[in-house]
Amino acid sequence: MSETLLGIPIDTASINDITRATKLMLRKKTRDHVLWIVTANPELFVHARRDPILRETLQQTDVIVPDGIGIVLALLLLRRHRLHRVTGIELLSHLIATIDSREFFFFGGHESIVKTAAEQLDIPNWHHGYGSNLDDPGATDATGAIIAINRSNARILCVGLGSPKQEHWIAEHRNDFEQVRVVIGVGGIFDILAGALPRAPRFLRRCGLEWLWRLYIEPQRIKRAWNAVVIFPYLVARYRTHAT
Repeated sequence: MSETLLGIPIDTASINDITRATKLMLRKKTRDHVLWIVTANPELFVHARRDPILRETLQQTDVIVPDGIGIVLALLLLRRHRLHRVTGIELLSHLIATIDSREFFFFGGHESIVKTAAEQLDIPNWHHGYGSNLDDPGATDATGAIIAINRSNARILCVGLGSPKQEHWIAEHRNDFEQVRVVIGVGGIFDILAGALPRAPRFLRRCGLEWLWRLYIEPQRIKRAWNAVVIFPYLVARYRTHAT
């Protein structure tokens, strides 16, 4: 079941639902499809409104779940439907707790960061995100990463290039994977898992104010915060006005 927000489908799947779907993909004897999971925040919707290629890319994904509280509130306002947040870090933690760590591959970010994040969770397979031409997300010069992913035989690929770069990268290379059954865009999770960035205090997470914490420790994120807490609500309000 899914809802639509600003022309993009949002799934009502829970963490348990996604875990079951992931395990089902791993049990299949043949690989006829790569399950693509997006943990979406409001900023991604802002980018999608400006970028028709990204909007089309998101239509090709299999599961889009609300990571940001803004999406949950927007759907409550527009559809009178309250969804539960599915944060990327909680989803990934649950998957790793229930599936063999050898099935995972961490890709993206600084080498020291992704290496440390993988070691913290006993993930043997990882590769940094450089050499992937992130200034041109549609480029195909990610040969080293693709080779490493395929050689690892890992079947769950976690791509941490940040949105929307990781969505463009996955769309470009989705058919290059030989063993991967599930691919998940995880944004900046590796920084938190590696201890490079402290996670927001629990009370802020409960209130959906992680963005305020990130802005406090990373003031350079002001443009991203503006997109999430000003531009996104404006787009939602405008959509509601035109829909009524």
